[in-house]
Amino acid sequence: MAAAELGGLVAAAGVPCPAVYGTLTLDGRRGIVFEWVDGPAMLSVIQARPWRVGTLARQLAELHAAIHACRAPDLPSQRERLIAHVQRAPGLPAAIRVRLLARMATLPDGEAICHSDLHPDNVLLTPRGPLAIDWVDATRGSPAADVARTLLILHAWPYYATRLVDRLVYRIVSALFAAIYLRRYRQLRPAVTPEALAAWRAPIAAARLSEGIREERGYLLRLASQIPG
Repeated sequence: MAAAELGGLVAAAGVPCPAVYGTLTLDGRRGIVFEWVDGPAMLSVIQARPWRVGTLARQLAELHAAIHACRAPDLPSQRERLIAHVQRAPGLPAAIRVRLLARMATLPDGEAICHSDLHPDNVLLTPRGPLAIDWVDATRGSPAADVARTLLILHAWPYYATRLVDRLVYRIVSALFAAIYLRRYRQLRPAVTPEALAAWRAPIAAARLSEGIREERGYLLRLASQIPG
């Protein structure tokens, strides 16, 4: 499904995001026409004003809960996409891959709209509130899987630091942000339990391996091998 179609389905479902007005071709390049929205990325505000981490984490949780309250039956299947990513994840030991695929077949599905890559750099802070952008991986599926993906990304921040002192700071900030985000999200959607999140953690980590992110490779392999049950 094309990115413009995905964005249109999500916007039509009432998700807080920029509207999609269609596509155009300019100088031989095809693009999507989005609503113009003014506001910084949430990540840039965290970096400039780290004392706002609590407020911003709660905003991310509230945005995520609002997304999961929406439905778009024509979106691709989250489970099918994750299975495809796990099947081609580079460096994943064969025995772990087999166990993960068997485990994924038993996990509950869902019909919620899932961003599949929601993190502070994919949120714009606008006058009408936070808006989620970059919907190229949008699916319908389990909110628990979608939250597990966000938590995985938040906890990966320290692995991008080149200096030890920066890594320590990132670890503190990311852990605090993730804890506040999760607490607020679960206040809004208590059905997403710690057990549900734990069940999805290893499959989500294995699926992210397919993106080939060098800084996260060791971290993702460790998580992918921690299969509950």
